[in-house]
Amino acid sequence: MARIFQKFGLALAVALFSVGQAGAHEPMSFTLGRLEATPACGGKCAEFIVAKGEIGFNSVIKYLGARGLSGDRNLPIILESPGGYIGAAQILARVWRLQGATVIVARAQPTCALAGGSLICNPLDRGDGVRTFALEAAGDCASACIILLASGVLRLATPKARLGVHQIRFDKNSDAIRFAEALGTSEKEVQRSSMDSYAAALSGYGVDPILGERAWQTPSSSVDWFNREVAKGYRLVNATTRDLADHPALAEILSHLEHR
Repeated sequence: MARIFQKFGLALAVALFSVGQAGAHEPMSFTLGRLEATPACGGKCAEFIVAKGEIGFNSVIKYLGARGLSGDRNLPIILESPGGYIGAAQILARVWRLQGATVIVARAQPTCALAGGSLICNPLDRGDGVRTFALEAAGDCASACIILLASGVLRLATPKARLGVHQIRFDKNSDAIRFAEALGTSEKEVQRSSMDSYAAALSGYGVDPILGERAWQTPSSSVDWFNREVAKGYRLVNATTRDLADHPALAEILSHLEHR
């Protein structure tokens, strides 16, 4: 019985209090996006969903809200995130995999221009909150964000995207950690279990589990960055713009970025 409670305390600590990069990052937001050449006609003209910021436990609700505004279409997801709560990432990742999501690590910036000495950005489209974006051949996806990328059926990254892993970080003063320790579970056991869960999640999405071991070798205070070509070796990136036949405008823009 004691062992059962010990495992429960460990699982609770892993699920709720394991986080990505510490930080003062904006919470993850989900915005319907279209390219500037696409006419404004509300949610039905959205071409992708921009997912940007730190992953939290309300991220899945925000995502489903944005998807609903698009008419529940399975739009590609433009992803950039420093990480966040691993438990929250795993929940959202399951949703994306069930929906057969296409996930692309890229940087999406609202389209803006100088006018009269001021920077003017295109307003949101009326009705469904669609915004026009320009895509850049960059973008960071680290820590728990890697789980989100891995969950895509099609997984792409722009040429200058950075992908990063490290050990999962814990709030050592959290109630869950204290509870786990009170049941005889050491901090090292919690850390090892969390990394085993991380590697198992990657493997379940078809990514080489050795990437989990690479994360284990990197302290939580730093990030082990690698590029798209390395990610292909881990099967973390498994597609190219040629696989985006259902989204020709987005495929064309991303193809242009290959040369930048």
